Amino acid sequence: MIFTPSTERGRWEERMLAAGYGEFEVPVVRVSGEPEFVPEGQDNDAYHLTDVVVRVPFAAGPREVVVEGMYSAAEPLAPGAEVAVYFAPGAPDSPVTEHDQVEEDALFLDFALAVWVWPWIVIAGVIMKSQMEASDLHRLRRFRPAVHLPALGILFAGLVLLLPMALEFRVAGYDQLPAFLASFTPALALTWVVRAS
Repeated sequence: MIFTPSTERGRWEERMLAAGYGEFEVPVVRVSGEPEFVPEGQDNDAYHLTDVVVRVPFAAGPREVVVEGMYSAAEPLAPGAEVAVYFAPGAPDSPVTEHDQVEEDALFLDFALAVWVWPWIVIAGVIMKSQMEASDLHRLRRFRPAVHLPALGILFAGLVLLLPMALEFRVAGYDQLPAFLASFTPALALTWVVRAS
């Protein structure tokens, strides 16, 4: 589930960043397999994808690693060429890839939230506001135990449903399902307040 990334993933990203994760230029030692030529198309220029073995200067010592599908425009990559890869010098177990696996994931999550979640919250708010009179809003804002305490209970239940994800333990074999269900509790609480008012 994209909107509930695991804390394990967060810890891995923190460990990679602490180990110096970033983009580095490394030499190609040899080509692994035949380069794939992708001809010019309507949306792209011609390019090559080549599996290469690169020498990665980890802090514990250099190591040769295969990087699959390295992009090159004019010619296929050859031994001696310098290529840009992402890895963490202080973590020998870090992946060595052509694309950023830490920052790009965070950017994708921010983009997904901006495009798919926040506009719907704003739209729902505008629709609700347009359907209410000023007296309705005043009535909703006034605290009444019979109306607002059950709503607080619903919100508290949502908070409890988030705990398995936050504390990394499973309930009946699930950790992300309760977090997904928790995402509906604010809407349920508001629905209760509107109906009970």
